[in-house]
Amino acid sequence: MRRAILSDIHGNFAAAEAVFADIERKGIEEIYCLGDTVGYGPKPVECLELVARRCAVVLLGNHDVSVEDDFMAVTFNRVAYGAIEYTRGLLNQRRHRHWNKYLEELRPEHREADLVYSHGGPNGPLEQYVFGQDVKDKDLMQEVFGSFTSLAFMGHTHYPGVFIHTSGDFSFRSPRELWNSTFEVSKDSHVLVNVGSVGQPRDHDPRACYVIHEGNRIIFQRVPYDIEATVKDIFAAEKLDNFLGERLRAGK
Repeated sequence: MRRAILSDIHGNFAAAEAVFADIERKGIEEIYCLGDTVGYGPKPVECLELVARRCAVVLLGNHDVSVEDDFMAVTFNRVAYGAIEYTRGLLNQRRHRHWNKYLEELRPEHREADLVYSHGGPNGPLEQYVFGQDVKDKDLMQEVFGSFTSLAFMGHTHYPGVFIHTSGDFSFRSPRELWNSTFEVSKDSHVLVNVGSVGQPRDHDPRACYVIHEGNRIIFQRVPYDIEATVKDIFAAEKLDNFLGERLRAGK
């Protein structure tokens, strides 16, 4: 099996185009998207069209839900909520309304054999955040790892890396801590992989991030893209805060 797994495009079409082109160059035909295709970025419709056309599995993220469900959207900060209002404005246009139905039909989790794919943590696939520092919270880690048997993939936090459960101990390794950004999955592994973010990385590397799952290897990929094109579109959009463009330059 050779599969590309990505998440959190967040309306950043320039980043998404670059990632899908990189996947195509590598000859990978199967792509899974773990949600939050919209939100924050200036081109949600184009991103929805891309994942719907190219991905075998597309999951639902909390920003995707918020387009239709204000109960979740009102928990967002001012900047994030403004981006949801911007996205709603586009999707409520007659020619784009079918994307609302498309989002309504998505689910936040997908399971196959011993593999789990979710937007948030596998113990709360729509809302659970799992950060690297959480490995110090043993109770939380036991809950997270108790929800799957072998290997799970998530997005949501925009911080890529691997959570490892071995003999009651929990650890986290960022892609920078892995040899060639590659993690070897053993047969008895209990591993949770955060695939990072395509459209809004927050690990101080502004390049788009995704992973390749190939055999027993998880390979983190970083792809440069035209950040300034997205920044320009954000600055030009009335409801999008300039901060959403500025942060892309620093990857934070």
